[in-house]
Amino acid sequence: MTRLFTIVFCFLFVTNVSFAQAKQTSLIIKKTADWCPFCGTYGWDFFKKIQDQGAEANTIMIAMHFSGGLSNETAIDLNRNFSGPGQPVFFDNGTDILVSSSNVDAKVKDFLNASSSRAAADPKVSFKFKLVQKGTRLSAQIELENQAKLDSVEYSVSLFVLRDKFIANQASVGNMASHINILSAKLTPTTYGIQAYKGNIAAKTKLNLVQDFDQPTLHNGKAADVKIAAILWSKNKTGRYDFINGNVLPLNALSTSVENLTKNISFSAFQRDQNLVIRSENHSVDASIKIFDTKGSQVQSFVFEKGEIEKAFDVSGLKTGIHLVQISAGAYKNVQKIFISK
Repeated sequence: MTRLFTIVFCFLFVTNVSFAQAKQTSLIIKKTADWCPFCGTYGWDFFKKIQDQGAEANTIMIAMHFSGGLSNETAIDLNRNFSGPGQPVFFDNGTDILVSSSNVDAKVKDFLNASSSRAAADPKVSFKFKLVQKGTRLSAQIELENQAKLDSVEYSVSLFVLRDKFIANQASVGNMASHINILSAKLTPTTYGIQAYKGNIAAKTKLNLVQDFDQPTLHNGKAADVKIAAILWSKNKTGRYDFINGNVLPLNALSTSVENLTKNISFSAFQRDQNLVIRSENHSVDASIKIFDTKGSQVQSFVFEKGEIEKAFDVSGLKTGIHLVQISAGAYKNVQKIFISK
């Protein structure tokens, strides 16, 4: 479960973890769907090319699957704010940049130039962001500072989970397509987050926000491929949300990485009646349980979900004798030998 932001109008953080650099970033959102053939051709090429050419140094990249097998509640809600006709559509800070099959390379160049130019300018609101480990949980800590007076504003901050190198189907690419920066979940109670500045705000007002949350599942075991995007929005008079600033950090930006965090996990495996029992009191990621015979053949597999302390799995179909139980949870891997008896 997440915890609501703590908001304080002074500098509070005492930590040995430095904030990410404060600068003006850009936001590019790709409206896409796994069933869409054009999303897997020129849409796929544009998004991949800007990543390969270094866009993420200055840009938050979000693949928003508004429908299909990779859609979710957060992406569907975000689409209501950024919806445009057809797909793929690329919104640069909310504006459709009209990428098509005939102009991919030119649009890549234009976008990279625009994002670099913004990053070189002073931000309207500086945005510093860091991730801190708190036991088995994580903490997002954000510092905002407006450079000029703000009149009648309504700002909020969102936290999103993005997944890179996520293997799933994509029309025109195939079943093993490696998707980048898929929006998979929100870490704030609503899509547009928790209140930040509101009303009339004097220049140079610092605002500090903190939110603790459970460690996201590592979809491929690599913390670098799970990213937390923090975004500052302003709500305009029409009720739509405009991007102001933000940043994105991979989970391995922690002072102690998520991989190291999982090394402290311990599991035990034993037989009870006709069941294999797995027990652990401190794992915060799903664990994969695989059973092998002495010849090395896998004979059964299970999932021990995060937060479970003990779970029994039916192994009545296994032969009597020695078996190997392989337990994997994030970076934690262990093999235990057990004797299955009837």
